[in-house]
Amino acid sequence: MNRNRRAIVLLVCVMGSATILGVLFCIRPLRPNEQYLGFSRFFAAKPVELVTLRLPAHDFYLAGKSEDSLYLGNHRKAMHVWQVDLGLLDMTSVPIWSDRFAYEQLALRVQGDYFYVLDGVKPFIRYGRRGQWWAHELMDSAFFLQAAPTSDRGLVMLGMVNSENALGKWQDGMTNPKWRTDLLEKQVDGFFCTYGKLHTDEAKNRVVYIYTNRNQFLVADTNLNVHYWANTIDTISRAKIRVGHLDSLTSTLASPPLPVNVHSALDGNLLYVHSNIMAANEDRSDFEQHIVIDVYDLDERGSYQYSFYIPKISMKPFKGFLVKRKKLFALFGDELVGYGL
Repeated sequence: MNRNRRAIVLLVCVMGSATILGVLFCIRPLRPNEQYLGFSRFFAAKPVELVTLRLPAHDFYLAGKSEDSLYLGNHRKAMHVWQVDLGLLDMTSVPIWSDRFAYEQLALRVQGDYFYVLDGVKPFIRYGRRGQWWAHELMDSAFFLQAAPTSDRGLVMLGMVNSENALGKWQDGMTNPKWRTDLLEKQVDGFFCTYGKLHTDEAKNRVVYIYTNRNQFLVADTNLNVHYWANTIDTISRAKIRVGHLDSLTSTLASPPLPVNVHSALDGNLLYVHSNIMAANEDRSDFEQHIVIDVYDLDERGSYQYSFYIPKISMKPFKGFLVKRKKLFALFGDELVGYGL
């Protein structure tokens, strides 16, 4: 009898604890990115997971794509490129050859028929033809934060002019880029509030720059002539950041920022944006367990088309994604996952 009583008491305690945890979970306060509910999403069918490729380490990052392959870089083996076929069935490693040089923060980018080795701190950019993998000197005169190639053997760059972000165009023969300080709109400090992701599409002669901390993106040609500004569907038109100053020359974030557009990718006329902001018609648990991707048509002045979810992988950080041929490739830690769209 005593044994039965103990079992009943234990069962009641377990059920009571589960009930309390469930109630606490349901009444937990909204996170900052779950409080701006003045918009809705139209959800398409969830992408179908096709295949997962387990990588040999966690140090890989997405470096680019060609017509038939994806390319990965590795932070520990900076002068190597990993080529992965679009079926994620085969991966090969190839060394990148070059004259000797010093570097600080090396990154690899593959776009179309060419690859680029970039370091905005040293600074320099080297390039070569994909498949030959010999890097020739292209530019070594201008510091930059990001650089993206254009079809005219030039570069569009994000850099700093007078301590504020600016976009610029560089072409072979120029010492410094031609900076456009009138394109990015300062709201707070000119750096954190205007920082974003820079994309180029050589086939379309198009540049896209999307702000990280607010709902706006720029579409221009590769000479930075503006086609239009457009907005992502969320309601955050002003960057939610507070900036402090360590000294007269150094600024820092005084509180955690609220990222709006975390990752993005181009494929043809479509812009894919990983949004960090929950919509009014989303289930909170679904939002917290998935990566939400919003899709915009650049040929229709950046109009919103639809959204879809890809599931998060527990304990593996989401590092970004690429889209090619109606397939999305997402990098989670040491797993590269392919989805059919």
